[in-house]
Amino acid sequence: MSELTRKLQEQSTQQWQKANEELQRILKELGADNSQEQSITGMIRDIREKNPSFRDLMLSVDAATYDARKKFSWNAHMTSAYVLNRVEASYTNDLKPMIEDYRQQAYDRLQALIAQLRSARARFVAAAKDTENEDSQNG
Repeated sequence: MSELTRKLQEQSTQQWQKANEELQRILKELGADNSQEQSITGMIRDIREKNPSFRDLMLSVDAATYDARKKFSWNAHMTSAYVLNRVEASYTNDLKPMIEDYRQQAYDRLQALIAQLRSARARFVAAAKDTENEDSQNG
């Protein structure tokens, strides 16, 4: 369990580092001087200086986030394809045989019930004929 926890922590740390690097890159492209520890107010001031109009800001945001959006889209697409592949494999390897087994069990039970029903019907018909023969002999 501790190995799993350690692995998850390493992966989450790596993801946070990647996200932080991407954010730093975006801020730099927007005009924020984030090389030193700067306050949020200072970063906003730098971004406003580089992008005086709202249109300039939107164009800068679009350009700065283009790679991140494409990576996110690619990762989402690949993740969904991977999940679909794993679901199909799980269905083929695990669920389908189990369903086939249950289906076969149900079929076998149904055949046993049909056989019992036929046997009971044959006994009932035989008993009815015996009763009919006894009535015709007595009557």
